[in-house]
Amino acid sequence: MKSFVALFALLAVAAANPLPLVQLIINVDAPAAPGAVAPPSKPEIIPTPVIVVDEAENVVIPEPVVLPDPVLPEVVIPEPVVLPDPVLPEVVIPEPVVLPEPELPEIVIPEPVVLPEPELPEVEVHPVVALPDELN
Repeated sequence: MKSFVALFALLAVAAANPLPLVQLIINVDAPAAPGAVAPPSKPEIIPTPVIVVDEAENVVIPEPVVLPDPVLPEVVIPEPVVLPDPVLPEVVIPEPVVLPEPELPEIVIPEPVVLPEPELPEVEVHPVVALPDELN
């Protein structure tokens, strides 16, 4: 009987796609009668003695810290930096560019196109076919 209930619950969850709205929890190993479950037992509380400490055994009194006299660092005065005299760069004047004389391009005049005289097309006149009156 328990397996039928578990199978029915599994089918109900599968039919509720995409997600079930209710989560079913089934204990298959539970006893048949619900009254047979024993109530949980409460653990026994055993008091333990508390040891109260009156005063700390090691009392430490700090001594003042003695710092040594400060020593000033040795002052180093740097020598002045001697820079060489500035030298202007040598001026380079470029040579002028010599362009050749401009030349006009050679003009090519095309020769006229000579067309032949127009001719009328040859027209063949076929004899007139007289249809009988029955076909008209």
